[in-house]
Amino acid sequence: MVNMRTFICGVLLAGSPVIGGPAFAFARSQPLQEPGAGAALVFESVEKGIVAGSIAQFSSHLGQRTYLQLPECEEAHYSAHQAFYVLDLFLRRHKVLAVKFSRVECAAPNPFATGSVTYLFQGVREEAHLYVSLTGGGEDWMITHLSIY
Repeated sequence: MVNMRTFICGVLLAGSPVIGGPAFAFARSQPLQEPGAGAALVFESVEKGIVAGSIAQFSSHLGQRTYLQLPECEEAHYSAHQAFYVLDLFLRRHKVLAVKFSRVECAAPNPFATGSVTYLFQGVREEAHLYVSLTGGGEDWMITHLSIY
């Protein structure tokens, strides 16, 4: 009977995170995420999506009240669905050649990025500023403001 108790205690302790069993090894194998990494990924997807002309690359991050300021468009707060279609229409009318964020601040609570956009509109090459701000946290960052001006 004593040997059976010793065996059961040994099995239970071997799997304990305190002792260093499998549960502990699994927890340590998870990569530590740097603060602001989620926000940086959103900014990267915005940059790539605008250049590719694909709102779908970052549409999951459009907030329920996203403020848009775009050339030839009414500045306003839009729902996520409305913002998707307004941005899609903008990218169909304007052939984006390049997007480059020159300043990215990923610190909570309000990360933002600023940079420039180069695009063709009716055959004319134009340069504009780009501003994107987020709210939320972790992997749930939402775009609250996107301006091309």
